Amino acid sequence: MVLESNYPTEGGGGAEGQLRTLSRWLSAHGIGVHIVVPMREWDTRENDEVDGVPVWRVPYPRVRKLGGLVMLWRMALWLWRTRRDYEVIHAHIAHNMALVAALAGRLLGKTVIVKITGSLEIATGVLDPAVRRPDVILRRWLLRCASWYQATSSEIRGRLIDAGVDAARIHVIPNAVDVKRFDIDRQPDETRPLTAVYVGRLSEEKAPDVMITAWMRAFPADARVRLLCVGEGAMRSPLQKAIDEHGRGEQIRLLGAQDDVRPWLAQADFAILPSHYEGLSNALLEAMAAGLPMLGTRVSGTVDFVEHGRDGWLVEPGDIDGMAAMLREAAATPPERRREMGEAARKKIMARARLDAVVEQLARLYEIDARMFRTMPQGRFV
Repeated sequence: MVLESNYPTEGGGGAEGQLRTLSRWLSAHGIGVHIVVPMREWDTRENDEVDGVPVWRVPYPRVRKLGGLVMLWRMALWLWRTRRDYEVIHAHIAHNMALVAALAGRLLGKTVIVKITGSLEIATGVLDPAVRRPDVILRRWLLRCASWYQATSSEIRGRLIDAGVDAARIHVIPNAVDVKRFDIDRQPDETRPLTAVYVGRLSEEKAPDVMITAWMRAFPADARVRLLCVGEGAMRSPLQKAIDEHGRGEQIRLLGAQDDVRPWLAQADFAILPSHYEGLSNALLEAMAAGLPMLGTRVSGTVDFVEHGRDGWLVEPGDIDGMAAMLREAAATPPERRREMGEAARKKIMARARLDAVVEQLARLYEIDARMFRTMPQGRFV
């Protein structure tokens, strides 16, 4: 497993959390996994272990541009030197490390799956048609060296096809959710105010400012409603300032990063995902798995899972007035109807994004019979 990011991350990022979920599951079912990530300044060990899974942190000099090239060269050499130890490379996030892995796999005759997660690739990345820089053109060429492509949404599949990738090599496989972890017993509580929950980074692409502005337009300051925001990010200070200036400190709470989001999901009547763009949000899948209807924007991934009026509500990204209207509609929906929508949401996740079902789809790309996980000898995957 190759990931060009911090690993593991505090509070869990999308690609990072998925890699951790998959590596733990595969390892527990008899599939050897080795994770390859960059070595960050704060890392103390080149050869590490997370959840019992070995991790190689690729060292490189802290020199702009040169450092990245050295890291990629060292990774390529390592893939060649250990070529007899692994059969499959599964690269998460289609950035430089994944593309070098794709080329190395092609030269070494290895199966390479490149997962397209969304935001990095779509916005200024290899799938952004507006970007025509020579380095991006080279990345698009390297991308085509992969054996298979894991697109987490139908929009990403379409963008891959537009980029010249053979449609037959693209598999739409969503992020995976351990639905058992999110089997939350949510008891009706008439003493609790109507509660919505947001889980995600407090960053521009996630649009928490749009959500909070829409919330304040939808509900007066004395309304018996509550918004719980789980996550951390660069926008925290301006968001808190706006909340305080409008006297909404009791109504809108910024809770920071949480190791376990389930207690906050258990308090909610519905969830919100106001993003300007997404690949496929883990927060969306987990909230729906917890039996919450989702108020989301019409972006990649979200439109694949949320059906307006059936298991949630949809609004255009960035539409503050539209989101305010949907917030009022969600609040006006009878509690029993919201629970029905939440049950429909959970059933959808169980059918399409359940962990074992996703791994079974990946196993076909790995060329492994998923039914043999418990009995086959230890293999090894990078």
